[in-house]
Amino acid sequence: MIFIEPKSFDPAFHFATEEFCMKNFPGETIWMLWRTEKCIMLGSNQIPELEINKNAAKKHNIILVRRPSGGGTIFTDPGTIQYSVITPYTKGMDTKKVREEVLAAAMLQVIHDKLGIPAKLEGRNDITIEGRKISGLAQHISNGQLCGHGSLLYDTDLEILTEVLNPSEDKIKGKAIRSVRSRVTSLKPYLNPTLSTDDFFQFLKKEWMAKNNMEEYILTEEDIASINKIRQDKYANDRWTYGKTPKFTYHHRVKYEMGIVEVFLKIEKGRIKECSIKGDFLGLLPVVEIEEVIQGLPYQREAVETTLEGIDVAPYLGGLTKDQLLETMFN
Repeated sequence: MIFIEPKSFDPAFHFATEEFCMKNFPGETIWMLWRTEKCIMLGSNQIPELEINKNAAKKHNIILVRRPSGGGTIFTDPGTIQYSVITPYTKGMDTKKVREEVLAAAMLQVIHDKLGIPAKLEGRNDITIEGRKISGLAQHISNGQLCGHGSLLYDTDLEILTEVLNPSEDKIKGKAIRSVRSRVTSLKPYLNPTLSTDDFFQFLKKEWMAKNNMEEYILTEEDIASINKIRQDKYANDRWTYGKTPKFTYHHRVKYEMGIVEVFLKIEKGRIKECSIKGDFLGLLPVVEIEEVIQGLPYQREAVETTLEGIDVAPYLGGLTKDQLLETMFN
């Protein structure tokens, strides 16, 4: 196994590093630990205007990035620790098992087993302590590699987090909570004695490297140049971050157990001219591939259903079913 610490607080650089590793280390398992400046990270299928308080973000000089994985919007800062695990992907692999037995287990091995703090994996993708979230997980597939990453609220500024995130009413009700602040907590207050974020970061790195017999890889100048090109072309590019606001004549949003799905359709002369599928579902593959299949079809449930036959939509929609997609499209 390879361990990489990119040594940067730029979130766009880190997502570019993940992509670089997925392209250039085939067959390898790579672990990364990293931190960011104050940042809002959108899921791959989310609309910024619906997820964040832009005035609060501007007030606190918070940058906005979009990650390549699904799931919901999160806030990170230098008191938050990010972690990534990249492994070879084979068709039919149980990605949920990888998420639970590799990504979550590595963090729980330190927090629960080593430190004795009662953390556990709960819900779709959360690690919690006493019912309050300290970490969220997401995954995506590209170049024959599965990338899982998570965000640990270690000493995060939870007041700013509460101020800048703008969760929808259905998400609040669905989790039976009154606010984001009542749903999250940081890990640091549970430690005795407490450690600074820097010290806990190094403690986590030491534990993981020793337990998994990792070798540290230092990025070369050539690597960094390639990563910066990916960063500039994609993750630091407004076209990727903000995307295109969907134009639609039909819009419907439903909250299912596996996540929120929101469909925007532009319908002209009875045909679907444009299709945009948004939400916080934990898709593994880019949902644009499903959108492209649907575009151009007659706006008829039977036509879309027939076209989607033989396509497994679950990896694109994070476990949501074909019937749930059709229900959302033809409500």
